[in-house]
Amino acid sequence: MNIKQEHPQGKHDQKWWLDLIYIAIFLIIALAFSIGLIGNHFRDYIFLNSDAANISSFAAALDQPQFFQEDPLLSDPGNFAFYYTLHVPIIRLLGQWTGNYGTGFALLIFPFVFLHLLGYYLLGNVFFKNKLWSLLFSLTLMVPVTLNLGEAWGLMHDIIPRFLFQALLPFVLILVIHYGRQIHHWPWLLALTGLLVYIHPVSFPVWALAVVLSLWVLGDQPWRKKFSSLFIGGIIMGLVILPFVINYLSSTEFGSRDLANYHYILNIM
Repeated sequence: MNIKQEHPQGKHDQKWWLDLIYIAIFLIIALAFSIGLIGNHFRDYIFLNSDAANISSFAAALDQPQFFQEDPLLSDPGNFAFYYTLHVPIIRLLGQWTGNYGTGFALLIFPFVFLHLLGYYLLGNVFFKNKLWSLLFSLTLMVPVTLNLGEAWGLMHDIIPRFLFQALLPFVLILVIHYGRQIHHWPWLLALTGLLVYIHPVSFPVWALAVVLSLWVLGDQPWRKKFSSLFIGGIIMGLVILPFVINYLSSTEFGSRDLANYHYILNIM
């Protein structure tokens, strides 16, 4: 009996080398994807055709306001203060370091493509308990698929906030699945989920709701205990997102006071 019980575990442990092979595959894919996009333009990378161009413009306007005094949008930081996600300080920091905000985006391609592949491979292991199926799961989710309203899923040309959210999401889901059965873990799990609002606020509400419902289903305690723990966790998550909410609500009227200019800025945004 003991031999039969130990055999699957031993067999599973012997497959650790498969993880190394698959991680090497992810590194190669991420490197190839990065080189394919950047080419020999790393220092002068300017090929930003998505929200990356907007974010780079915001970063440049915050760092070099003297160059944007006549710009109807970028001359006043109040016009785009509501968009202050994690991407803005990251690109500002990388832009100052490299001397090019586009190069800052180029630097993000390799690590976050790798994180995307690795994250969904690990999430696949949680779902399928099979390394090959987990590999196929990860590779399938890297294929670009156009969704409604112009959104897309999969590897993208630029590492914009929604892709960053997409790359970090599986790690949050893994923690929720692993620790969600014990209600004393719920407060920090909900706090961690709340941090996602600073990555991509548009994606946050639906995934926050999904996490809350998942915790309720996973918890094996009486419903009163689950409700109290979920209530406490919800308050903590609310405190985590509160700075973003305050900034957003106080910034959505934009900085321009000229009525004609206001409507012009509104149309741009």
